[in-house]
Amino acid sequence: MTRPVNPPQTLKMPAMFLSNNEAMAYFDQNRRILFQLWQKLGGSSEQMPGIFGTKSRLETDILTINLSVITLTNSNHRIDTQDNAATDTLEFILGGEDGDIVCLSANSNDRTITVRHRTNGIAGTIQCGADISLDNSADRITLERSGGVWFMTSFANNG
Repeated sequence: MTRPVNPPQTLKMPAMFLSNNEAMAYFDQNRRILFQLWQKLGGSSEQMPGIFGTKSRLETDILTINLSVITLTNSNHRIDTQDNAATDTLEFILGGEDGDIVCLSANSNDRTITVRHRTNGIAGTIQCGADISLDNSADRITLERSGGVWFMTSFANNG
């Protein structure tokens, strides 16, 4: 028989209308509370399952595009251009498993990441309806992997 575990804090519910920064603060606070509970239950100190699949971690990783490709290390990434160029194109995402969800944003307001829409079905390609520009660090694109291809589930132009 397993014993009940008391969460370290109570999850916070946001008000109905929040700015993007307020919503991200609520998300971050709740993610940290869930991570503490996961650790109390004996989970890994670096990784926990959740809405982002098994690759969900506490911190955001910065990935640099290399020849139009990034390789995922977790579920939340800031993307930077190769050699700090003013613009770069993301065409392929390596890593992840079917069912994984990843949230991407630009690492800098001074550089633009173009997420290239592809319909050829090649593993690692991104299908998002049309090319998407992440030209502000507050912009977000969320993708889910299915059949080896990354499909956009949401995009927010916040800047």
